[in-house]
Amino acid sequence: MNPQRRVLNLAILLLWSGLAVLAQVTDLNVEKTRQEIEKLREEVASLRDSNARASQWIRTGSTVVGAFGGLLTALAGVVFAYFVQNRYTLTQNRKLEQDSQFQRESHNLDLFKGLADPNPRLQFAAASVSLQRLQTYGLDQVGLARNAALRFERAAIVQVLISVLKEKRKRTVPDPLNKFIADNLVRALGAIVPDGEEPPNRTSELSNWDFQNTHLVNCYWRRVDARGTDFFRADISNAGLRGAFFTGAVLREASLANSILRGADLTGADLTGANVQGAVYDSSTRWPAGFDAVGAGAIQA
Repeated sequence: MNPQRRVLNLAILLLWSGLAVLAQVTDLNVEKTRQEIEKLREEVASLRDSNARASQWIRTGSTVVGAFGGLLTALAGVVFAYFVQNRYTLTQNRKLEQDSQFQRESHNLDLFKGLADPNPRLQFAAASVSLQRLQTYGLDQVGLARNAALRFERAAIVQVLISVLKEKRKRTVPDPLNKFIADNLVRALGAIVPDGEEPPNRTSELSNWDFQNTHLVNCYWRRVDARGTDFFRADISNAGLRGAFFTGAVLREASLANSILRGADLTGADLTGANVQGAVYDSSTRWPAGFDAVGAGAIQA
């Protein structure tokens, strides 16, 4: 065989060998590629399944979040409506209180004008309504303690009534209006001690007010609690003061002339310059230490 023929056969053999190897490599690559494709398909399927589960959770979560958001929105609406309604109610109540206070103050001014009216009937009517107001306040101690407006109104009425008692009438007989106010004022203020009882441990209500220069002629103050009250230059003559409590009271230059002092307690009272001429007392009357009742003109009977 010639050399050329031998070389050609060798080349053909090498070519077939290369093709066989390439075929084997190709088969291996195809198989590997097929496996990788299968693996990718499995991963895609897994991802789809995961996405499906995630979508279900997302849809469920979205539903829950949506419902919760709706609940929060409704709750916020309720809270907002409550505050709006509460604000409106407070505003209306404040307005009603202001209107009521204005009406009461206007009514009080009419009462005070009535006390100064020259018509005695109007004077007595105004005094009667004012005293009834004071008694009403006395029955509502809790409301009185909480309401500054009521305390102010009560104080204004008391001061006006006492100012009437301080007005000196140019008459020869005791003023019936003064007696009416004096008799009922101590009751309205709770300053009458019941029979068989002693005054309370607290200070007398009368001691909170200025009774200087008042005209209390012919008043009926049986068992009145006037402890520590200032009656400087007050006229309490011809008064019924049986069993009255004047302990520590200021009666300097006051007049108790012709008053009934049986059983009255005046221990510690300041009677400097006081007029007790004709005042009637008994063995149960207690005078300040060192006071000479007989020498001052009082009568024991």
